Amino acid sequence: MPKTLGAALAAAILLATGAAGGTDAENIWGRICAVSDSQLSPQAAWPGTNLPVAKCYPQPTGYESLPSVNGGGNTTVNFTIGYDADQKRLCYVARGLQAPPVLRVGVGDTLSIQIANTLHDSGKLHDKNCPIDSYGGEGFCFPKPVFGEQPGPDGTFYPIMANEAHTADGTSNLHVHGLFVSPLPCSDEVLSSTIFPANWGASVPPLPPCQAAPNNLTYTYQLPADHPAGAYWYHTHRHGQAEHETQMGLAGAIVVEDQGDAWRREIGVTDEVLLVTDIPNPACLIGPDCDGRVAPPRPNRRQANAAAARAAAAQAFLAAPPHPPAGLANDHTLDPRIDQVDQAGECAYGASGPDGGVELWVLLLNGAPVPEAQNGFPPDSELLTKTMRPGQRQIFRLVNAAANSFLAPELVLNHNGTLTTLPLEVFARDGVGMANAEGTRQFDDLDVARHPLIIPPSGRVEFVVHAPEPGDEIYVQSAQVAPGCGGNAYPARRLLLLTASGNPVDAGPPNDSDLLENTPSLAPYLSTLGDRGHVQRTFVLAEYSRGFTYPLTQWRNKIPNQGQYDPSQTDFYITEVAANDNQVDPARTALKPFTHTPAPQVVVHLHGRPSVTEEWLVQNSTLEIHAFHMHQVHFRVIGDSQHDSPDLGNLLDVVNVPAAPLIGDVQTGYPGAPGFVKLRMTFTTADIGEFVFHCHILEHEDNGMMGKIEVVPD
Repeated sequence: MPKTLGAALAAAILLATGAAGGTDAENIWGRICAVSDSQLSPQAAWPGTNLPVAKCYPQPTGYESLPSVNGGGNTTVNFTIGYDADQKRLCYVARGLQAPPVLRVGVGDTLSIQIANTLHDSGKLHDKNCPIDSYGGEGFCFPKPVFGEQPGPDGTFYPIMANEAHTADGTSNLHVHGLFVSPLPCSDEVLSSTIFPANWGASVPPLPPCQAAPNNLTYTYQLPADHPAGAYWYHTHRHGQAEHETQMGLAGAIVVEDQGDAWRREIGVTDEVLLVTDIPNPACLIGPDCDGRVAPPRPNRRQANAAAARAAAAQAFLAAPPHPPAGLANDHTLDPRIDQVDQAGECAYGASGPDGGVELWVLLLNGAPVPEAQNGFPPDSELLTKTMRPGQRQIFRLVNAAANSFLAPELVLNHNGTLTTLPLEVFARDGVGMANAEGTRQFDDLDVARHPLIIPPSGRVEFVVHAPEPGDEIYVQSAQVAPGCGGNAYPARRLLLLTASGNPVDAGPPNDSDLLENTPSLAPYLSTLGDRGHVQRTFVLAEYSRGFTYPLTQWRNKIPNQGQYDPSQTDFYITEVAANDNQVDPARTALKPFTHTPAPQVVVHLHGRPSVTEEWLVQNSTLEIHAFHMHQVHFRVIGDSQHDSPDLGNLLDVVNVPAAPLIGDVQTGYPGAPGFVKLRMTFTTADIGEFVFHCHILEHEDNGMMGKIEVVPD
């Protein structure tokens, strides 16, 4: 459920009037930026790091293909984290390029990325970054409140722990999304690895050997020899500021290549990377012209209907308390101790129709803003455009690097004014090629006009595009995505207009069979996920407003008053509530947002074996769709709440978890039977270490919907 500017305005009012009970709110939430832009006053904190803040490249106004670094084989790149004060943008500056480059690396080869952070913070210890913290009009540069919280009283429902507010500190790190690489430090480690701002003055932990200075860290990723070839991506993964830093520009694409890619280049078929990102739409947040406005405040649910629901749930719990399941058969029954009535996903209204509109997020395609119109689509003259030669074929690698937006890709042919949605000839998803049960590569021709393909934030889809005939046009667009009544709809967008021009080229065979020649089999990966997992786990996705969670949380020192938190802010949870390996005691389980505590939420034991397979049931108790992502491994969807048959066609690293249906009306209703997905995943010795799983709607991740997993060899 997206945040709105209302939260920031409410906080501003509290600042102006003082906190409840006579407390001087300015002393608690006072501005700590000495200047309007903290990047203007650099001050070095250690020798050799008095770097000027790197200037970002200009934002493109039209469509531009992304530059690439290398073409397979080992790849080394040096990045500098820079800033543009005029456009409030962050960037990865590399080799004088005008965009974050596509990193191309061969299977079995090494990708090395060195990152230097040139940002300069403000604050007493130069450990606060106001431009990042206040990005999108969501707030001010507040200090983090110091609350010592613990789970609230254990009653009918799971005890609830509130989430503390985060303040951006200008630190960063890097996640190579989807790559089958180690989670240990100096590789794909996101829990402790930190790239500090250049003038950082607060404490610094012991640095790993790959970190020459606090603001300079080198990541090295060794890809296995049988790594799937396809589209992946890189982005900052600093918890608490991942949404803002990603939307501000810290994201780019990775393409893993094998001999199939070399073969396609030989026959003249190249690829085109489409990197979709999103940024806040300020006009939509504060004005009446947004198609997906948030509903007015609802009545207090903790009245008659809340009391009735609690009483019914209590009776159900007393009659049949939950136990760790032997399997995953109980798909449609949510643990009655999950409070349904007070879920924070109240329904939105005014959602746009299927032909475009204005939404909370502005989409960018390879850095250029995607035009939109209040009603319908913009005219063709305003669209981003790309020209192809007649007969030309390309593989479009669509990377949804948006922080919060879902996409539903379509190719729509315009022939003499008649629009036809073409089948989508899918080549790969989430970096893994489409294949049959034996692992032989194939295309999946999807009728997306009847069955939309919803690509969640961080998902990727690769498909074949044939140039239109001269005089025709093809729109590369995203259909409308309805996320459930608890989230604002994602209007349809025309991302790119394709036209044909120039000398014709060979169009190849009608079935594009030549594009699959020399592509390796995927049998090694598919075979590992064929057997049923020995361990089954159940997780619940939940969300509650802080106006609900803070009064139910116990506080070790003083209780925060209403001037110290925004009661309309939402906390998000992903909690393991049951498992058949005796790791979970449902009677003592608490709902708590993610924190960097030493203990992992989930421990996977290899028991001395090279691999183990587990099955996870991920339930969604909210009124909006979520995007479940697992680091280090891909998984197989073996069932969900929206389809009669499971999706066994490919491996994914992020999946849509359907929303629960609405019970009642949009103001006083609450979620019904949970949406769910069943996942099968294999952990190997290559995964030994700690990593995370989370909702890849980054607003949700930053506000608590993340868990830590550890794979151990014993």
